[in-house]
Amino acid sequence: MPQDFWGARRMESGRYADLRKTLPFSSSMREPIEPTPISGPVSRRVSSEGAGFRGRGPKGFRRSDETIWQDICERLTIDDAIDASEVEVCVRSGIVELRGTIGDLRQKLLAERVVAAVLGVSEVENRLVVQRLDGTEPIESRDIW
Repeated sequence: MPQDFWGARRMESGRYADLRKTLPFSSSMREPIEPTPISGPVSRRVSSEGAGFRGRGPKGFRRSDETIWQDICERLTIDDAIDASEVEVCVRSGIVELRGTIGDLRQKLLAERVVAAVLGVSEVENRLVVQRLDGTEPIESRDIW
């Protein structure tokens, strides 16, 4: 009589006959079985629109400002292209305000893009000022015009 995955004896037919088919490994236990693609209306909807239901939580769900703040700070810290050492992040009701100075315009725009991608952020107010190359006082865009 054959044995199942856990070593218990089982019948070839009956309730546990298809047990090996549902296990994540092949019968040789050396390579994982490739997952089968989802079929049906859900897979067609996801593939035709290019996106599923990511970001759509239960009714009334809202991430706390503190959780959003922590997530933003972690992402700005991890990103190699952004020097966020002089950036201050404030979150109020999902609205994020970035203040301080940053090295260049590319970093300013990238920081805004990183923050906007965080779940729970509804708006980004980017008040970052680009520091001049010579290290002197930062210029405001209104001073140029």
